[in-house]
Amino acid sequence: MIDAYHKIKNESMAAADSNVAVIAQMLGFGISHILEAKGCLRQDKSKQREQHIVKATEIVAGLRSVLDFNRGGDIAANLDQIYVYVEELIYSAHLQQDETFLDMAVQHLRPLKEAWEQVLKEEQNNVAKSLLNDKTESGATRI
Repeated sequence: MIDAYHKIKNESMAAADSNVAVIAQMLGFGISHILEAKGCLRQDKSKQREQHIVKATEIVAGLRSVLDFNRGGDIAANLDQIYVYVEELIYSAHLQQDETFLDMAVQHLRPLKEAWEQVLKEEQNNVAKSLLNDKTESGATRI
């Protein structure tokens, strides 16, 4: 019975880790596409710029689509507002061909990415501590 509990606990923690990791990774991809679009804007590569703009916008829209307003409350609402603003910045950059908007989009996404990466590190540390405690406790009960 205890082994089944530990298995479920570990699987739940792994699922949470993977969700956090995916969000951080998607933010990184979004930032990369924005920076690529900026480079294409500077080099007057309109087709490639448009492709990166579309990808960055799709990523931000995807992040918005998975927000859980019931569980996330004010945090989810704030993230939604940031994502909407970032989408508007990307769109403005495309229309006005102004890299300043792209810089602003990155300035909003980068701290989010770093925050999610920090959450992931903390969760991984908690999982490691939990596993060590489980091993210590199970070892102590066998004595």
